[in-house]
Amino acid sequence: MEHIFFFMRDKRRLKFFLYIVAVGMPILIISALVINHFDTKSMAEGYDNDKGGKTYMYRENSGIDKFPDPVAALITMYPGSETTYINVSTDSAGNMGGNIYSFTKDDFSKVVDFYTSAGNVISRSENRLELEKNGTVIIIAKEKVYDSDPIKGQTKFNIFFPSKK
Repeated sequence: MEHIFFFMRDKRRLKFFLYIVAVGMPILIISALVINHFDTKSMAEGYDNDKGGKTYMYRENSGIDKFPDPVAALITMYPGSETTYINVSTDSAGNMGGNIYSFTKDDFSKVVDFYTSAGNVISRSENRLELEKNGTVIIIAKEKVYDSDPIKGQTKFNIFFPSKK
């Protein structure tokens, strides 16, 4: 705290301090935004994991445009939905495990109807759909909306890929 008062002893020092802040703060803010953008983008594009596959992560308040390629090969995005969370991993054999959380203005029954044709239906209920496609089990379930969720007043659903052991 003493160091800040050093710059306020006279006008010349204060002017120098304000000049440093005026030049330095925009550089720091822009650097942080650029690093955050590229870090988020690289995580969504996938990075190598310890299982010999890739991990795809995304968590934002705004939705993404498309699923990562391995997920998109199995299931499409629900039309008009906003996906705000992805944490999906593959292993060296291409087996997938993880979660995707999406929000839609539609009722969950429409979500179930849409995804019924995405694979072989194993089980179906009012709040859950279990499918199998290309040897991968896909569970789509209605979720409770919490206060910490980025979107309120919409139907939240989870697309879950149980890990193979």
